[in-house]
Amino acid sequence: MTNKTITLSRELAEQILKELTSGAVSIGTGAKLRAALADPVPPVGGEPEVLGYLDHASTYYPGLESVEQYGQGRNMRELVDRAHVTRLQAEVFELRTALQVANKNTKQVMAQRDTISVQLFKANDDALEYMTKMKRAQAEVEEWKLRCQYNADTAHDLQSELTKAREVEHDLRDRKNSIVALRRELSKAREWLGDGKNADGLAREHWTPEYAALIDRIDTTLSK
Repeated sequence: MTNKTITLSRELAEQILKELTSGAVSIGTGAKLRAALADPVPPVGGEPEVLGYLDHASTYYPGLESVEQYGQGRNMRELVDRAHVTRLQAEVFELRTALQVANKNTKQVMAQRDTISVQLFKANDDALEYMTKMKRAQAEVEEWKLRCQYNADTAHDLQSELTKAREVEHDLRDRKNSIVALRRELSKAREWLGDGKNADGLAREHWTPEYAALIDRIDTTLSK
């Protein structure tokens, strides 16, 4: 694919015009024109567009015997689009700047990674310590649960014993009241029986051994 419309730089156009108007057209002029006409369209984002070929320090020598000798004395160089080169240089500068920023960001990220790694190691140590304390606390909780259960069982047993003691106390109170009542009646009976000296009592000489033993038991009981 070739250009249908070509654009020549001012430098190349002036050089061609100079050679065309000099009265002696050199072989290099034709090469320049052919290069300008055959210059392919550069791909997008590719190499700089070559606008032509410049033969600097060129001089026509009609005394040369062959074209090969003439070609060996020529020094050709490409004419390129300076604006395209400038754009590429700007793009290179931007890429270098972006690379510097990326390198800086990479260093920052690596520093943050190192900091996070240290924090992670510390967090792992803290987590291990926390797990150890938690297991110790759980063991203590289980121990206190056993103690509480033992205390609850003991309290339940003591409550049962207390209930029984209260029942016994109530029974003893009833018995005491009965004994007090019996002692009262027994005292009245003893007063009625007398000691054998009073007129209302049975004379002692008339007591039978059984009766005397009964009176002694009554006196012993009332003396307690």
